[in-house]
Amino acid sequence: MVTPHEYVIHKLKEAHNLQTTGFKKALKVVEGNFKWLKVIPDCYSISNGLVLVYEVEDTHRVSYDKLMTYARLWKELDAVEWELRLVIVDIRGGRLEPDLAIVYYHG
Repeated sequence: MVTPHEYVIHKLKEAHNLQTTGFKKALKVVEGNFKWLKVIPDCYSISNGLVLVYEVEDTHRVSYDKLMTYARLWKELDAVEWELRLVIVDIRGGRLEPDLAIVYYHG
């Protein structure tokens, strides 16, 4: 049986041609060292100076630590003129795109 979390990820992946594995390896196209990165997004795409990451919330919210990890990644990508866009999707229909600059500087 497919969980609601898995179903939403599948639909996002299908609709937007996203990946679900190999995030750290895919980041190798970006200048920088991301060995510190321990986060695994639910799905993502990387192209043309944009790292687009989706996190799907079902029974658990994206944790403060995970949000701060994305904020650090945003800062490091910004330093090499890449953009990180984080989209948090609630399976009940909500969508949030937090401003990672605010999270980074005021976390």
